[in-house]
Amino acid sequence: MYILVIILMAVLVGAGAGYLALKGVKDTKHKEFRYEGQITLLEEGIDPIDFKNAILTDETLEHTIQEHDLVKHWNKQSMEDAKAHIRHKFDAKVNGFQVTISYLDSDRALSEKILRSLLENFRLSHSPAPQEGG
Repeated sequence: MYILVIILMAVLVGAGAGYLALKGVKDTKHKEFRYEGQITLLEEGIDPIDFKNAILTDETLEHTIQEHDLVKHWNKQSMEDAKAHIRHKFDAKVNGFQVTISYLDSDRALSEKILRSLLENFRLSHSPAPQEGG
């Protein structure tokens, strides 16, 4: 009788531990971190899709991907795959003069670096050329 109780308790404890172990693995899988920033626009009412497309040009994406060696980091087959990855994880929301931009990645530090790089490359590509003369 005691042996049956001991076996039953061992089965219950083992099943409970197995459940908790699986739950722990399931909960830690695929966590992503969002890095967000805000930009103030010069004019109100820009379309979020237009703004997103202006930031995510091929030139801006290629510079960011090369700067952080993202094709290799993400084990992508090509530059185009890495561009698609960034486009999928980037978001822009417009509210009047304020634009909230965000980027998701499983690596918190990389998420910040990618967003900062995209913004810097966008700023450089849209800055007026220096005037010559005097």
